[in-house]
Amino acid sequence: MYLWDHRGQPVSEFAIGTEALGRKPDFDPKTDATVRVHVSRLRQKVKEFYDGEGKNCPVRISIPLGQHELNVQVLQQVAPPEAAIRAKPNKLPTVLLNLTGICAVLAITCIVEYVQNRKLTFSGRQTVPLPRFWQSFFANGKPTDLFLPTPVFFEWNGTNLKLRDPRVNDFADFGNFEELNFYTKQMGNS
Repeated sequence: MYLWDHRGQPVSEFAIGTEALGRKPDFDPKTDATVRVHVSRLRQKVKEFYDGEGKNCPVRISIPLGQHELNVQVLQQVAPPEAAIRAKPNKLPTVLLNLTGICAVLAITCIVEYVQNRKLTFSGRQTVPLPRFWQSFFANGKPTDLFLPTPVFFEWNGTNLKLRDPRVNDFADFGNFEELNFYTKQMGNS
């Protein structure tokens, strides 16, 4: 990014090291090859790109050896020969046919599943014997509520006093309640 922002400008190793790579102001490019290594890697990656998938790219970016500046060239587009255009197969109809086939298979599967599910019937309530522990809770047939509290208790050191305020469910809420503040003033911090 730094080289792109400063393209067409002379850029020193020191500037790249301190401004782009975050080196300290005492950075010495003569003893630290970090910038040269990074520029060399970048140069190699750019070359690999243009040798491979960027072969037909109309914009050419390069970093000449011994320099740190980007060179950007726009090449003229060369029209492909007419025979190459005709020889190129049009893959769009094949893709559309495949996509249509997949959608049809999914639609048929959904319809079959829907019909099978409609044929299912509920055979009534199945009773499974409850474990002995739970029978005492559910034996009378009435709704049962189970409460599993996580109470917060406050205890003052040196006393046998323990308090529980059902409105306080977190130690962070301690200071919001007048009664608890009263006991804190009387007996010190809990």
